[in-house]
Amino acid sequence: MRPVYLLLGGLLLAGCPYSFSNSLPGHIKTVSIPVFENETLESELAEELTTAVTDRFVRDNQLSVVQQDADAELLGTITGFEDRVFGFNADQRADEYLVVLTVRLVFRDRVKNKEIWKEDQTRGVASYFLGSSQAGTPATVEQARALAITQIVDIIVSRTFEGW
Repeated sequence: MRPVYLLLGGLLLAGCPYSFSNSLPGHIKTVSIPVFENETLESELAEELTTAVTDRFVRDNQLSVVQQDADAELLGTITGFEDRVFGFNADQRADEYLVVLTVRLVFRDRVKNKEIWKEDQTRGVASYFLGSSQAGTPATVEQARALAITQIVDIIVSRTFEGW
């Protein structure tokens, strides 16, 4: 019976087409990530998003993050931040809110002086319930904002390394 399990396991692994290699040109080994521009009134948002993106690239370790002379650069502009009512309770009082973070992004090959990818309307969206006591449910705008930032970071990393 054991050889059957080994054979099935081998077939499953052989049939998996996913690859962990990135889709970037081979000459791109470094990236610079200047502080994102901010067209909103949320004064600390640009630094928060830039730090989150930079930390993720450092953790991911597929590209070295450098300040200057990089092979590529990630440019970002925060174009929108909304915190709006999304739902009401039985007493018709607002209790659910929606945070929408919108960013324009460009990933450029500085060696060949061309865009690798560009996104004009990348969005991170998270809801929160004021005063929520449920574990894992955001209860503040700051928690929802952090989730929206994480979504943006995930999109950037996916777009950069997987080409989607």
